[in-house]
Amino acid sequence: MAEQKDVLDLKQVKRTVDYKDKDGKKVTKEITLNTPSYPDALDITDLTQGPNGFQDFGEAYAKTMEKVLVTPHLDYKFINEQVEKNHDDKSSIEFTDKNDETVKLDTIFPNAREAVNIIFNFTKSDGSANVRQVVQTLNDDVFRDEKGQKLTWDFWQEHGGIFDAIPKVVDNLSTALVHTGFLAIIGEAYSFLQEQI
Repeated sequence: MAEQKDVLDLKQVKRTVDYKDKDGKKVTKEITLNTPSYPDALDITDLTQGPNGFQDFGEAYAKTMEKVLVTPHLDYKFINEQVEKNHDDKSSIEFTDKNDETVKLDTIFPNAREAVNIIFNFTKSDGSANVRQVVQTLNDDVFRDEKGQKLTWDFWQEHGGIFDAIPKVVDNLSTALVHTGFLAIIGEAYSFLQEQI
């Protein structure tokens, strides 16, 4: 008679992820992933392929943390705390504007869910551009002028340079998430979910 395996063992797998912490030190972490139900996997995938090309990776990753990631236990509250602990919640960028002048902007980390959506939403799932909407979010929640104020469209009208600023602010937001291990862990969990479909 074949040895019966624990049902939980059949539904869970272990994977290893690597990332670099705030000090540039390589961290290797073992994670445990749970095989999601087929409807849950499709529901999560649907969040990244919504009507009119709408994508909500923030919610898709929240559901992945809930339905797929067993250990370590992560949620956005914890990630936000880690970003602040790492002092990645405030930074700055410099870019050259249309007048060939150097412009410096302070940036603040909005929150992990919003940062995920900013990073992944410059192009909609149907391939169309979504730059205006994302820049509005950056103006409201990320960019700050020398007085600490939100940016308005008048700022960009005067300076231009948004396509030079965007990669730099995305790099800052991504780096904050990398230092917590979140992007490595959630990337592996989301890939595992996709393998189940």
